[in-house]
Amino acid sequence: MIWGGPFLRSSNALIDRRGPMVRARDGRSWRVVSEHLATFDSIFGQIADPRGAPEVLMLRETIRGWRFYDHFRSDTDAPARLPQLGTRTPVLSHDGRDLAAAWQTIVEIGDPQALHEAVVDAFPGAQVDVVGRLLRSNSTRTATRSTSRNISARHRSPARACSTHPRGTGLCDEARGACPGYDEVCAWNRPIEQ
Repeated sequence: MIWGGPFLRSSNALIDRRGPMVRARDGRSWRVVSEHLATFDSIFGQIADPRGAPEVLMLRETIRGWRFYDHFRSDTDAPARLPQLGTRTPVLSHDGRDLAAAWQTIVEIGDPQALHEAVVDAFPGAQVDVVGRLLRSNSTRTATRSTSRNISARHRSPARACSTHPRGTGLCDEARGACPGYDEVCAWNRPIEQ
């Protein structure tokens, strides 16, 4: 079912699939688009009619633009945790190594308010900052300036405390390794070094 508006109602249904039959709204009535679609076939792969079912085509193209990043490593040596040379990038790399650059690109040329709202919605009280360090390379002919970027996430109250620090104390004060209960919570919540 594909519909227009925030809630599904019979009056705003645009595409309806029932088994092998797909029908499209045509004014106040329905027009059959396909009657012999295999039950395992997707309407997005089989029905791409810009005149007869433009909603299917538009939704298919929207879904094609989605990217799923559910396979990143999260260990201390993961590419996403290592400082990288910063450059604008509209697409996050497959291993997340340019996470800071992609994040900063959204902040600079995308929708930073929506990004901030998404972080707050997912992790209440959290804040994400991209910090950079200017690198200079001088040679006899050229002088180049680039920025090494690293991403840092801070949270006022970690979801769980390390084995030494009680819950709700915020950032681990001994994050440099002196904490006897030092673990990933302390490492992830360590203060940003600038």
